[in-house]
Amino acid sequence: MNYFKNALFPNSLGRALGFDELAISEANSIPGKIFCNLTDEDDNPIPCEVIPSVAIEWPAEQTFEFIMREERPTITDRRTGYRYRWPTDDMLKEIKSLNCVLVPKGYWSKKGNYQDANIEWEIAFPKAERYIETRMSHAQIRCFLFLLSIHKTFIEPVSLQHGLLTEHIRCHMYWECESNYRDWPEHRLGTKLLKVITNLTNRLSKGVLPDYFIKQKNLLENIPKKYLQFAQRIFHDVLQSPAVYFMRALRNLRYTSGKFYLPLDHKELYKIVAQSQGIKIINPNLLSTGPPNLRRKKYNDPDLQWKHIQELRTKEKVLKKKFDKNPDKPEEKRDSIDSIDLTLTCEKQFDIYKIKAILQLFINSFIDIAKTSLRISNKDQTLFYLKQAWYLTKILEDTASGFAVEVREYKETIAREEEACKKMAAKEISDIPPNTPMRNSVQFDFTFQQQVKNNLVNLNNLNSTFNGTAPLQKTQSFQHIKKERLKVVEVNGNVPRKSVAFIEAK
Repeated sequence: MNYFKNALFPNSLGRALGFDELAISEANSIPGKIFCNLTDEDDNPIPCEVIPSVAIEWPAEQTFEFIMREERPTITDRRTGYRYRWPTDDMLKEIKSLNCVLVPKGYWSKKGNYQDANIEWEIAFPKAERYIETRMSHAQIRCFLFLLSIHKTFIEPVSLQHGLLTEHIRCHMYWECESNYRDWPEHRLGTKLLKVITNLTNRLSKGVLPDYFIKQKNLLENIPKKYLQFAQRIFHDVLQSPAVYFMRALRNLRYTSGKFYLPLDHKELYKIVAQSQGIKIINPNLLSTGPPNLRRKKYNDPDLQWKHIQELRTKEKVLKKKFDKNPDKPEEKRDSIDSIDLTLTCEKQFDIYKIKAILQLFINSFIDIAKTSLRISNKDQTLFYLKQAWYLTKILEDTASGFAVEVREYKETIAREEEACKKMAAKEISDIPPNTPMRNSVQFDFTFQQQVKNNLVNLNNLNSTFNGTAPLQKTQSFQHIKKERLKVVEVNGNVPRKSVAFIEAK
């Protein structure tokens, strides 16, 4: 590793990988990795990891338990009788055909004595991991991305590369998928995600995370205990207030290109969630805490009416000054996307106004994504997001009958966008010219002589030659229709014209 870091990478390999001299000189390293930055078109840094490795064949001896794992659960569907097991036998067969690599990672210095502390090389399975990730369901991938966003936002800035790493979260997801591959419902993904985080917290508290391919290897054995306790505390806080933690983590995600979908308005979402009373979201003036408005009286005499108005204005000014000088009045917090309070605890059941605001936020977001998909992506993705917006509109309709006006407007918008998508798809199909028909007259003329032999017509071959279709099952003959040849009889010394008879084959 020292030779790779001090000689090979700075002298030749770094420039071959596209790094400039400044990035190579500023590169950092840990056991098994070199960190270096590339720059995009806008001169923004793109962090990269360079991992030296040596390719080897699949280690059958070390992974024997993984291939023949007996405690791998098998679930049988009572209705269909289908057996669910992950990874499947076909997946295991494909994984064994992939090679793996050796990386010079070794064990870091830590208090205590370990049997494998002097081993420098470690077996890694990048191809097998990539193959398994491609076989994960949509719900499993989303849970994996949520965990990575939490790690990237709250854990990695503190522990850097010395604590919980991405490969630990990936290994934990493999174990969760294997435990029950069917228990990943799309409609209750939040509940499943909290269960996955709870299991990860238990592993961190015990300090044991077996490698998925080599079970006897503990991935957390060489990590200092203080970093494991820090990661455990972060995930425990996530379980207490999952909504605000995920909002803080997801707001840091950015598209690689600005010409893509509009990002979710996390500031508005947090404003809705943090509001104690949902009716204030609809009309903030209903719960105003300002000075009270004095009631006006009506007088028939104009002079008395004007005097009364002047008195009310004077009283209102006095009350306003008194209200502004009140020391008990709480200071209004400035609305900012960075003011997400991680200690905020959401109520278990929102009122109908808060539910309406949240549903409208996501319905508008899905409709905007569908419009963008119609322009930059395929039509199936457009219809997918319109379908999601329609589902949320249906939930809004079932929430309260008073939202009928908004529901009708959303349904009309969704139907209009769906019609535009279908028209564009039909137009693209109509622009495709039809295929040029194949000529078969030459083939028919060439092979016709082979279809008639000894006054027998082989309709099987004739039909196959002329139409290019499947042969008939039964061969017909004209012998039973007419056994003797037609004789040409001269009438008044003239030869009659040759006639053509159309005979229907039986």
